[in-house]
Amino acid sequence: MDIKRKIRSIVLAAAMAAAVIAGTPNASSAELSRKDRIRVTEIERIDKGKYEFIKKQSKYIESLFEKVKENLRKLKVKPKSFGDNYLAFASLSENLEVLDDSVYFSIRELRFKTGLELKKSEDSLKELYDEVYGLMIEYGERLLQTLRAEKTLSERERTVAHNLIDILEKYKERRDARNLSRDLKAVLAESVGRRFP
Repeated sequence: MDIKRKIRSIVLAAAMAAAVIAGTPNASSAELSRKDRIRVTEIERIDKGKYEFIKKQSKYIESLFEKVKENLRKLKVKPKSFGDNYLAFASLSENLEVLDDSVYFSIRELRFKTGLELKKSEDSLKELYDEVYGLMIEYGERLLQTLRAEKTLSERERTVAHNLIDILEKYKERRDARNLSRDLKAVLAESVGRRFP
């Protein structure tokens, strides 16, 4: 499944829930069942305030996904510099943190208020994380190879490496992230003749 379809599958649940509550339960319930196997158990007697909350959350999540997609697009094309890639990763990391909180909060609220089961959306969000993580490791390994080939490192290269190490710390439970972070620290230490703090 490509990234566009992954994103669509996540946003679909909240968007369709809003449509159901707006007054088209039959068509929307069928659509949810057919596309995402989401069970609608009870939608009656949901007040306008709750509907507005769901609609607002749907739009907010969708806007975050657009930012994530834009950052993914930047990372998939050849960057003009390491700095370009770092900026995309930094923004992507920040957006994913907010997106994670927002999506899971919305999933919990929708489940409580409407009875919707959104396990598929949770799985799709994990797939998005995995794709971003894979791109980050690939970029980090290319950066590491380049830095190893340099006899001296520019201040910009050192800054980019330090910043990527900071991002990798968020994934320290994964072995390849720990190994990449360790190797980048070693390259930086060698470049100044001292150990990385």
